[in-house]
Amino acid sequence: MKLAKTRIAPTPSGFLHVGNILNFSLTAGLGRQTGAGILLRIDDLDRERADAAFLEDIFATLRFLEIPWDEGPGDMADFETSWSQVRRMGLYERALALLREKGKVFACSCSRAELARAGGSGYPGTCRDRNISFDAPDVNWRLKTGSMWISYVNLRAVHSCTCACCWTILRRPWNCHLAPCTRR
Repeated sequence: MKLAKTRIAPTPSGFLHVGNILNFSLTAGLGRQTGAGILLRIDDLDRERADAAFLEDIFATLRFLEIPWDEGPGDMADFETSWSQVRRMGLYERALALLREKGKVFACSCSRAELARAGGSGYPGTCRDRNISFDAPDVNWRLKTGSMWISYVNLRAVHSCTCACCWTILRRPWNCHLAPCTRR
């Protein structure tokens, strides 16, 4: 099997642990075995818990263990100037607005504890048809799918263009522009 790209995706909300190291090692091994590029994508959107010490720990640990990556920040300064997910908020907001406009999301007021008590391995659809306002306090946005359990997103349903430039949404969603195609 040939993969185009895989990723290592730590969060700077705590020091790395053995589970992170195992995951990163397996991901890097799979990437090298299949010839895939390895992307270091640090998810820093949880700004309340993100900390510079945890960010530095990511780079120090990856270097100490000689876990390679081909794309992504080389150090903390590079991360802050070019790779922080916070810099992509405009893209995320446009994507969410498009999903909302197309009726592909709904508001849900269920807490994690409530969902855990409901059991199952996914979202049971509790708020799917309740028409809760997206602007209501303490709501999350959930993706609509054809089944009661939400397990994946059919990206073609959100962005249906099939031209070569837009096909990247299925192969490389980080390159998706989620805008009407200009190359048709």
